[in-house]
Amino acid sequence: MKSWLEFEERFRSVAKSTQYHRIDFQWGDAGEYWRLCGAPSNTHSHEFEALSELAGSALKKCADKHKELLPIVTLEKDPKHIWYRAIKKLSGKFETGQPAHQVDKKGKFAGNIFSGTVYNIGDVSANLCLTLHGRHPIQEKKVTVTSARENIKSEKVQMDTKKITSDIDKKKIFVVHGRNVIARDSLFHFLRAIGLSPIEWNQATVLSAKGAPFIGEILEKAFSEAQAIVVLITGDDEAKLRNEFIRDNDPQYEKTLTPQARANVLFEAGMAFGTHPERTIIVELGETRPFSDIAGRHIIKLNNSSGRRQELAQRLESAGCLIDLSGTDWHSAGEFAKCVVSANSSFSSHPIY
Repeated sequence: MKSWLEFEERFRSVAKSTQYHRIDFQWGDAGEYWRLCGAPSNTHSHEFEALSELAGSALKKCADKHKELLPIVTLEKDPKHIWYRAIKKLSGKFETGQPAHQVDKKGKFAGNIFSGTVYNIGDVSANLCLTLHGRHPIQEKKVTVTSARENIKSEKVQMDTKKITSDIDKKKIFVVHGRNVIARDSLFHFLRAIGLSPIEWNQATVLSAKGAPFIGEILEKAFSEAQAIVVLITGDDEAKLRNEFIRDNDPQYEKTLTPQARANVLFEAGMAFGTHPERTIIVELGETRPFSDIAGRHIIKLNNSSGRRQELAQRLESAGCLIDLSGTDWHSAGEFAKCVVSANSSFSSHPIY
């Protein structure tokens, strides 16, 4: 964007949709952590985060000329956290919470914890853009006329840079799953049989490079490190409409208890489609309650047949994964029929929501 006024307009456009969102900040002896939270609206959250990332990058460029911004931009690596810190320091809308302290296993004092919150994040961000436009305007780049040869050379450099920055391990896979640990283990066994490397939850936690990361931070990092994301749908829960909301023409699954994926699986599936739609694959084991948000998207109905196994392998290959079907172990790796039978008797160490 060419000016803070454009940013102001964009932030103002999401003010209503993010009115129940907030930015939380914690600091002290336990470290510093930012968190965007509030109403569970993936689309609006991602839109605000994307705007914040652009605004943070613009603010970082402004700091080259306006040195008074350096204390803000040098403390954060993530552009959106640069913007959050700018809101904290410059907006005057940061509300400090009550201080607390942490204790060790013996109950002894182990350090202080401080926190604060910013509400009405859309309007606050928009107003901050107006302030920045007056104090630290964005310098527009000069437009120069270049030859066709220079343009081609520039485009080649950009393509090469993009290739380097998107250098993801094409064998890395992240699996979103519920409590059916047999299903999870069977899928991991199959993925390894075709030459892929599923990222385990503990490995994803380490990738976040934080001692106590938020669940969302772990997922975002795992999604960015994986070439493909597989959402494993298993009927771990049972659900139906409440009787007072049932209509005569509702299908049977609305009237009787029907197997349904865990809420965290549905939520994380939304996160995956919101950030990496071209690399997200849905796999279903057994019959589960449908949900309208993915209506029209192809779902792989996985079972023990070689055809369904090959279908999943081909979808992973289409998503850019480097698969190996040269052997025959993948024909039988993972017992998927058993997963459906044992769906209500398996538990996973994945965090419960």
